[in-house]
Amino acid sequence: MLKFAETAEIGDLIKAYDFKPMSDRGDSYIVGKVTDKGMSAQPYGYLAYTIDVIHRVMSGKVVEQVNNTSYVPYEIGFMEYDERVSKI
Repeated sequence: MLKFAETAEIGDLIKAYDFKPMSDRGDSYIVGKVTDKGMSAQPYGYLAYTIDVIHRVMSGKVVEQVNNTSYVPYEIGFMEYDERVSKI
């Protein structure tokens, strides 16, 4: 089973980091409501949560929403860590 596949269900709120938080840089993450689970709707599909983004932070700064749908992979091969995805 993939690392975060059972972290949340449809309707739950999740927080997902782009990069592991570090003291020398601002956090980058999204918060959103899970609308679907399974294969993403990308050209190169992968197993992920589909979320409606509520809040996005990049390098410690809140950014304006451009696209309110995003995908959070259940697991990544590079730079994976235990707190990357959490239910809130």
